[in-house]
Amino acid sequence: MVERARASRLPAAPVRPPDDPVLTALLARLRSVTRDLAGQAAAPAPLLARQADLERRIRDHSRRLAGTPGDAPAAPVTPRDLAASLGSWALVEYVRRGADLHVLTVVDGRVGVRRLGATAEAADLIERLTFAVRRGARPDARPELLAASAALLDAAAARLDALLLGPLAEIGDRPLVVVPTGPLHSLPCRSLLPSCADGP
Repeated sequence: MVERARASRLPAAPVRPPDDPVLTALLARLRSVTRDLAGQAAAPAPLLARQADLERRIRDHSRRLAGTPGDAPAAPVTPRDLAASLGSWALVEYVRRGADLHVLTVVDGRVGVRRLGATAEAADLIERLTFAVRRGARPDARPELLAASAALLDAAAARLDALLLGPLAEIGDRPLVVVPTGPLHSLPCRSLLPSCADGP
């Protein structure tokens, strides 16, 4: 969602593949899985598991890459410039502060900040989601195991949706630019959270 918002709202230079061959290969595989998911009415658990695994591997590999020497730091973005770039979109940025999870929103030029709860609660729910997706993706899973995995997935997704997006009445049905933090980096919001299911 973040990449799509940037592409549609901000001027950008043409994208070139990264110089790192491992990262290039992982990104190509992720794009393929994303295309497969986009063509499905209901996202199959094996594809969701593959998407989450590729996103994790890309994130972990990128963190080990060295930066480019001599790059000048980017100028800070003012709230007014950010609001103009967002247009009708809403920014939802999650921030960890100590053990707490906070959220910053920018909607129609108005900035809001609130505490959502404990980061550990979100991390626990994401672990449940991941477990349910992986268990449901097993080729030898029995029907009762698939049913239990689906029930766990639905319950955890509903609770996480209520924690992360439930308090944000100001976002309405706007398309979202989501900036994750900590354990939220491994969460494919559009695929798993009910509030994001129909959004861009």
